[in-house]
Amino acid sequence: MPLIGDYSAFLTSFQSAKFKTLRPAQKHLLEKYAAFETTEDVAIELPTGAGKTLIALLLAEAKRRNGGRIAVLSANKTLARQMYQEAQALNIPAALMEGRRSDIPAADIRAYQRAQKIAIMNYWVYFNQNPAIDPADFLVMDDAHLAEHCLHSLFSVQISAYSHDALFKTLVSEVRERFPEYTVLSDALATSEAASGTPPELLSFVDQDLIVDRIREIIDASPSLKTDSDLAFRWKRLRNSLREANFYFGVDQVWIRPYIYPLVGSPHYQDAKQRLYVSATIGDPGDLSRRLGVRPITKIPVDPEFLQKTSGRRLVVMNRLEEHGTNLPQRLQAAVLTALSIHPKSVWLCSSQAEASKYKDAVSQWLNANGVVGHPTWLLTSLGDEIDNFKASPTGHLFVGGRFDGMDFKADECRLVVLTTLPRAINAQEEFISAYLRDAGFMRRRLNQRIVQALGRCNRDEDDFGMYVFEPRSTAHDPTLRLRPQSRTMNTRRR
Repeated sequence: MPLIGDYSAFLTSFQSAKFKTLRPAQKHLLEKYAAFETTEDVAIELPTGAGKTLIALLLAEAKRRNGGRIAVLSANKTLARQMYQEAQALNIPAALMEGRRSDIPAADIRAYQRAQKIAIMNYWVYFNQNPAIDPADFLVMDDAHLAEHCLHSLFSVQISAYSHDALFKTLVSEVRERFPEYTVLSDALATSEAASGTPPELLSFVDQDLIVDRIREIIDASPSLKTDSDLAFRWKRLRNSLREANFYFGVDQVWIRPYIYPLVGSPHYQDAKQRLYVSATIGDPGDLSRRLGVRPITKIPVDPEFLQKTSGRRLVVMNRLEEHGTNLPQRLQAAVLTALSIHPKSVWLCSSQAEASKYKDAVSQWLNANGVVGHPTWLLTSLGDEIDNFKASPTGHLFVGGRFDGMDFKADECRLVVLTTLPRAINAQEEFISAYLRDAGFMRRRLNQRIVQALGRCNRDEDDFGMYVFEPRSTAHDPTLRLRPQSRTMNTRRR
């Protein structure tokens, strides 16, 4: 028997000034959920702006009132704070948990443990080496795909040519000396820009077994472990499991990780009686379960009429096929500059953190050359603190690497999103799969999901609107070739 028989009446009982009635899609899905009350891993998919947050909070509160410990996880601090504000507007007891255990009030931890409050936090607070709270009975994973970013920090090691130059070159040189047949190793040590198009290669498991002890020695002796605490933390967790990991060698990074992350072995995953995955783009639940390393996920079926609706208006500006080349077409540059003259804020979605950093520098120079001066810029980090600064600023530009959801911009917080490349691959493992398994259906579906995610960043309400610019694929990795001064400088005052 379901915990709540009538969610419309349940919502009314909160006497919330903001949430008064259920939308048809919300009512439909909550009714469907009754058949999945005991399913261990269950997913909810509804379009952006359809009200998934209210659904998750109502289910969480129903479980809490039944005596369960409830944790709601968000992609970053900004979204966790938004979720907390929504819980307050709904008049349900909740505690916002941020930082380390010592930063979280003991009273809030006790209230969570005793099922007196719902705990709301980002993924890093809940899934880490020393979690601040005990495992939840009911776990809500909002923007579920973004949990993968948290798992990168727990279960992988990334050695970058930009951040760990000496260590990167030592590793690549050592492997190339033993196994010169890997073309990417020579390209990684070359200075030519032409080498940047070489896809990553996966070290053969036979070769890996022969050299793994030497790789461990090199990293153990690296000064980078003393200067980069994040690298040291990751390496400590992974160094004794190198034979079970994959080694991806690219022209600018070495990525060591298991093909599927072992989240299934974490007590904070295992001990939950139910895990609820929430997203506008669940897609294939089997692919999501592999990306997170969890048990099979069951997606609640939703009638097609509730899956087609989207919020607000979108103006999509795309490149003409015949204009693909080495320069960003003048008409796209003009479109971006004109949009910024009306509302001087933008979000640039890039395939990687390295590409986002390049775009941040190139776009700043390009804007200055076109008379758009004095605008602040931010490069989004994993915890997402930069989002709040961007939202609060009247002007500015946010550059995002490898993420296409988990960012909500309402009204004038942002009207312009630039997708710098088709997001076919956002990490070395995906680049390897895309290069050598080009027809993999699950990768095509991920691309489609990311495009849908990108198109939802600035359309949160019915009256909202946004402009989305899609740039050509061919020159995405070198924005300096594409951004040129226009013939006229643009005035950035609002019209």
